[in-house]
Amino acid sequence: MEIIIESIKKCITSLSNLVESIDWLEHEEKFNSLYMNHSKEINENVKDWPLMDSIDTTACISAIYLVLVLSLNFFMKFFKDVKLKFVVLCYNLFMMGLNFYVFSAILVTKYKAQDFGLCSKIHKNNDQFFEKMNKIIWWFYITKGFELFKTFFFLLRKKFHKINFLHIFNHSTMFPVWWIATAYFSNGALANAALMNSFLHIVMHFYFVVSSFGPSFQKFIWWKRYIVQFQMLQFCMLILYCSFLVKSGCENPLSENMIWLIIYYSLIHIALIYNFYTRSYYRIMNANLEGSKKIEQYKRLYNRTVSEDEFKVSASRRRPLHN
Repeated sequence: MEIIIESIKKCITSLSNLVESIDWLEHEEKFNSLYMNHSKEINENVKDWPLMDSIDTTACISAIYLVLVLSLNFFMKFFKDVKLKFVVLCYNLFMMGLNFYVFSAILVTKYKAQDFGLCSKIHKNNDQFFEKMNKIIWWFYITKGFELFKTFFFLLRKKFHKINFLHIFNHSTMFPVWWIATAYFSNGALANAALMNSFLHIVMHFYFVVSSFGPSFQKFIWWKRYIVQFQMLQFCMLILYCSFLVKSGCENPLSENMIWLIIYYSLIHIALIYNFYTRSYYRIMNANLEGSKKIEQYKRLYNRTVSEDEFKVSASRRRPLHN
């Protein structure tokens, strides 16, 4: 025990020395310089498009999103839930269509450019397909803005259990992160990440559409747990791909700073999703165990027959799906 305490003290001391050794004033000056000049470096193909002249608008939208989420989370407790079933259905169908457009457009563009390798051919020196890919990536960035509405639908319908740190962190940060990606790196390498993510969201919104038809359709969405697993797999693949870009020396890929941003961002998501998945898994196991005990109690005390499937379906509804 003393050895563990001693190791923890050494670790804390090392971290303290590291923090003290950082020149925070220098980092502040670099950040201010980067912010003041960030609009000058924006890709000319996208600079005049909506929301792309500066990151300020996107950052403000994300900040307003956080304020509204906190406000609605408090005030909706005093009001009745809003009936939005048809609106949410239309929203999910719309998001399916928009993500399908992005997914198919990337595949078509890559096919025309014969861009099948890990070192993408679609970059600034390939004007024929680079501008086309810029438009597709911009639309993918726009989908991240539309995804903010999902949280408000949950709150207005008083589905507070579906709002957790993972959900809020993902939606509030993904929008500005993809602004950076769209503004500076709308190339074929970035399209590989958008390809995986758009496919995932097609499947997710299809799940939401099917589940909106009620409990009788629960048997058709037995595969929902694999969506969460695919989320983790997606970020793992993204880390591997970024690691390849760092070592490969591909012509004109993402910058080294952007690559490391994606790696760290993906690691945070993997940790949060894994925590969510394991907690949900054990919750289901405990719910099914409780259901089995209740079945035995009903059989002994009331001589009633209760279906195990009834308890399993009820338990499965207790685990919300997030993206």
